[in-house]
This record gives sequence, structure tokens and C-alpha cells, in this order.
Amino acid sequence: MPFAGARFYQRMSVTADPEATVVLGEKLMAGRLARGERHAYTAYCTDLEVRDPDSDLLFADPIRLVPADRAATGAAVMGDFGLMASLYVLTSARPAQEVSDTMHEALTRTGMLGGASVLPGGHGAWARMLGERSPEVDAAFFQTWDAVRRLLLGVPAPDRREQRPEPS
Repeated sequence: MPFAGARFYQRMSVTADPEATVVLGEKLMAGRLARGERHAYTAYCTDLEVRDPDSDLLFADPIRLVPADRAATGAAVMGDFGLMASLYVLTSARPAQEVSDTMHEALTRTGMLGGASVLPGGHGAWARMLGERSPEVDAAFFQTWDAVRRLLLGVPAPDRREQRPEPS
């Protein structure tokens, strides 16, 4: 959640064994929305690169949002939405199209705007979703992750909500 005037740069580099399953996710809020700071940051830039053990690039997802240079609200970016979330599933445990279809079906059930696709080279799949409110994007992200875990492991995703003891 970049605040007004913030500059953020992140580089994530992952090396994945061909037999491994790697699940990565991130969420971006367009700023401190309750304070009216929608895309008021100076720059938000991330580089995700995933490579195999021989250092060959499997896929990359660079994001460059610099509102002063180009609007972050365009159709190919965030539109008028306040949140964007991405989920990447690198796996050879199931066919990439099956993983992508599972992610797409989960997203469709949430009613969120988003989509899923096969990663380059068929190394897995990824999904991106857009929404206006954090709770709905969090729920769609969780449901997509849950669907992938059920497909790959046969078990649900762990409930991340805080377990509170019952009042005595």
C-alpha cells in the first residue's frame, strides 16, 4: 500500500527445481484509499523472475507503475480498481492447462474481475484479479489458492484468519 510520494522497488528472484512446486502471490493497493491517495505514489516497480537450476529464465513479470509518466488506471493496468492481486503456481505436478483452468474456475465463482493463464513453457499457471475493496480481493485470492491446493495436494488451504478462543 504505497503512500503519497512513495517510491518502491522490489526484485524477487526464485530458482525452482523442475520437480518443485512453488506458489507465489502478491497484492497491491493503489495507495491509502481511505485518505484519498489513489495512485499518489511516485513509483511502484517490481520484478519477479523465476529460473531453473541452470539459470534459464522460466518466466518474468515486471510491473512498472509511475503515475507521472503513464496513468496506472488504464485498461491494461489497474483500470479504476483499487487493488490488484497476482498468484503464480509453478508446478509439474499437474498439466499447466489444468492448473490454469482450476484458477479460472475459482475466480469465476468469486465474481471478481480477473483471469488465469498458462505460464510460458507450460511451467504452471498464474492469475491476476482486480477489485475495489480489500476483503473481496483477499477472499478471491484465498479461494483461488485453495482451489490450487486442493488440485495439487488434495487438501484445503489453511485458514489464515486468527483463531480466537471462545469467550468463557
